[in-house]
Amino acid sequence: MEFAKAKKGIKKIYIAQIFAIIASVLSGGAAVFIKFFLNSYTVDDSSAMLVFGFAGFICSFIMILMMIFCIFLGLFGYLQAAGDEEQFKKAMICTVVSGALTIIGAVFKLPNGLISTTLTSAGVIFELFMMVFAVSGLMNIAEKFDRTDIVESGDRLLKVLTVIYIISALNTLVIRIFQLSVHSQTAAFIVGAVDMVLSVLRCVVFMAYLRKISRVLNGE
Repeated sequence: MEFAKAKKGIKKIYIAQIFAIIASVLSGGAAVFIKFFLNSYTVDDSSAMLVFGFAGFICSFIMILMMIFCIFLGLFGYLQAAGDEEQFKKAMICTVVSGALTIIGAVFKLPNGLISTTLTSAGVIFELFMMVFAVSGLMNIAEKFDRTDIVESGDRLLKVLTVIYIISALNTLVIRIFQLSVHSQTAAFIVGAVDMVLSVLRCVVFMAYLRKISRVLNGE
């Protein structure tokens, strides 16, 4: 059992998670920067507004670039790994649906906040499905090598990921609830920080499991 396609695909999925971590950190950093700016400067300070706008543009550009790399490299990785394990094909489909819902939700953010919130939350849920199928595929590979220890750790990972994604989906609803309140900026800042930590955490634990499977495939 060589699983040559799975080896190459898993390597790409692993790298995609690195891009996802960078994007999450940049997103959280942007939220901190905006909060600091709003508390420190007035809109009449033209020089500060110029610096703020330029920094925000650069940060957003890099973040979007990292997310594009993450999505396309992840899709290509799942497509490649699907040649050896059927579950990765399902993970790929869920990745496409999640990405589409998130993008459409962003488009609806200004004209209709409720639709945007609903679509974004649905995108998070489909991302959870993607993780479930991906981890299940990795567990199937481990099972074929009689690595019951890695299969059991996969079960635990699925429970952790489920909790993380449910919290992330609820965070989107919290933002919607506080949107019109006097505490909207504070709520957005706190929820944004929590989301950043959760995003990094789920990438790290998923990468750790990918690493385990890679070692199995390499005969370690």
